[in-house]
Amino acid sequence: MKLNYLFDSMKVGLIVADNNMEIVAINAECEKMLSLDRSVILGRKIHDIAQLPEKLISLINSNEEVEYYLINSNLNNTQCQYFVSKKIVISDNYHIVTFHNFMQINDIANSIKDIESDAFSEIIGNSIYINSIKEICRLTAQNDNPILLTGECGTKKHRFARAIHVLSNRNNNPFLSLDLRKLPENAVLRELFGYDKEKKILHVNINSAGLFEKASGGTLFLRGLENLSSKAIKRILHVIKYQELTQGGSKTVKHINVRVIASLSLPFEHETNESMQKTFENNIIRIPSLRECPEDLPIYINYIINQINPVIQKNILGITKSYINELSKLKLETNFIELTKVVEKSMLITTNYYMTSEDLSFLSENKVKNLNCIKRFSNLSLSQIMDDKEKNIIEKALIKYKSIRQTAIALGVSHTSIINKMKMYNIKLNN
Repeated sequence: MKLNYLFDSMKVGLIVADNNMEIVAINAECEKMLSLDRSVILGRKIHDIAQLPEKLISLINSNEEVEYYLINSNLNNTQCQYFVSKKIVISDNYHIVTFHNFMQINDIANSIKDIESDAFSEIIGNSIYINSIKEICRLTAQNDNPILLTGECGTKKHRFARAIHVLSNRNNNPFLSLDLRKLPENAVLRELFGYDKEKKILHVNINSAGLFEKASGGTLFLRGLENLSSKAIKRILHVIKYQELTQGGSKTVKHINVRVIASLSLPFEHETNESMQKTFENNIIRIPSLRECPEDLPIYINYIINQINPVIQKNILGITKSYINELSKLKLETNFIELTKVVEKSMLITTNYYMTSEDLSFLSENKVKNLNCIKRFSNLSLSQIMDDKEKNIIEKALIKYKSIRQTAIALGVSHTSIINKMKMYNIKLNN
């Protein structure tokens, strides 16, 4: 009887047959999966049970052991799939068969994919380098070791920290973060450790938990470790290593349970470097810069365009090959933050749906052009230079729009103003 209770508590289907192929046990999950009634089939031979798929009967009758063998079944006019495993207990001559519903396993697999998709949704790029970092994040998420994310400023290390938390078994608990760059050091330590002190006048104890305690069971991300002094870093490393702390104003040691992910912008020269290496051991992940993943550049740019379009109320659809080529030619030593500024400026000045190399003219490092420009304007007054630029803009607009009225609309001036400027600068309309 106890054995039956045990069988029924299992979340997989179970059939046990003896050496004569008679069914000696069946659990509730198997009854449900195969629409069977144990009171009817117990003691009957396997091949007499019409509801059992033929492949399953053959499998049970054989002397083979299998793991996760896929069986298709048409049950009550419904197509079903099961993963079947079979073990033979030789001493007792029992054949034990377990079933897993394929759709349930598939749902679990899909839910895991959904979690991963959510974890990496904010991480841009699909290069081999970025994908290898994602894989490292997946692996390190499975343990509770502290992690140090290194890389140049602007490589979005905080996004990788959040991804690791989402993929870990701590994802149902808090993910808290503190930017160590934005507070003075004493305020950082108070935020992290909290304080416990007594107000002398009222004789009331005030206890404020710090982030180390508030993130209990979850993850705490410390951004910009390089901004702290050696003394402060050593105090934090002690907490990470020993999972214990003492609040400000208290002598009581508190034990905590928090995974710490810290970030460090390179290059970094510090006397605590060796201590950090020991604390984080093999869990140091270097996030690549944008120039190390040139194949991801179009993906980054299109992401930025989609983010900025609603802000500047434009509908820029993308970039041309000339835009990418020009960026590559300039060899910008840029990170994601700087690239965002460049793309945003291009978006503001472009009049096209697809940005071209001309929309990067403000970045041009062509010395010949600059020298010619200096020679051209060296003997002119400011008003003459302004007139020359105005003439140039009107000429380009007339070539593009081929109409005085459309040119006026595009430049935001009246039709009469364009006609007067054309007379003033002796500009002809070429149809």
